[in-house]
Amino acid sequence: MRTRFAVGSPFPPIEFPRIGGGTLCPARDAGWRLVLIYRHRDCPFCMKQLRQLEELHGDFAAFGVSVMALSADPEHFAAESVAKQGWSFPVGYGLDRAGMEALGLYITHRVDDAGERIFAEPGLFLINPDGNVHVADFSNAPFVRPDLSILLTGVKIIQDRGLPVFGTA
Repeated sequence: MRTRFAVGSPFPPIEFPRIGGGTLCPARDAGWRLVLIYRHRDCPFCMKQLRQLEELHGDFAAFGVSVMALSADPEHFAAESVAKQGWSFPVGYGLDRAGMEALGLYITHRVDDAGERIFAEPGLFLINPDGNVHVADFSNAPFVRPDLSILLTGVKIIQDRGLPVFGTA
C-alpha cells in the first residue's frame, strides 16, 4: 500500500525543473499554492482539467493562490503542451519515481508504442501559507479528479472562515 504524508504536514521539499527555465519548489514558495499533478500530454482528461486551471488561474490569483502543474513528461513534451495549450501558469516536468513516491501518488507503469515509461496518476495539493498541505486529492485513474471550480469555492470558504485542515484524525 502506498504511503502518503498526512494532511496538515509540510509539503515535501522537492524541486522540479520548470518549462522556461528555473525550478519549481512549492515547499519553498510563500502564500497559498495549488499544485496539480497531471499524467502526461496524451491524457485527454488531464488536458481538460488543465484548460479549466487556465480558465480559473486569475480567480485563484484573486484569492492569493499561485497555481502550478507538474508531470513526468520529459521537457520537450511538456514544452510542446505549454505552447499548444497556451498555459500561463508554471509547468514543471520530469517528475521521477522518487518524487511520485514522496508525494504519495499512484504510479502507473506502461509499455506501449512510446516505449516503457512510468507516470503519476492525478493528484492535487493545496498548500497553505504555513507550507502545510491543507487539501490533498489522489486518484488511481485518469477520469477521477476534482472540479477546480468547486475547489476555488472551497478556498474562499477556508480563507473566509479560517477553517483548519480536515481529515487529520
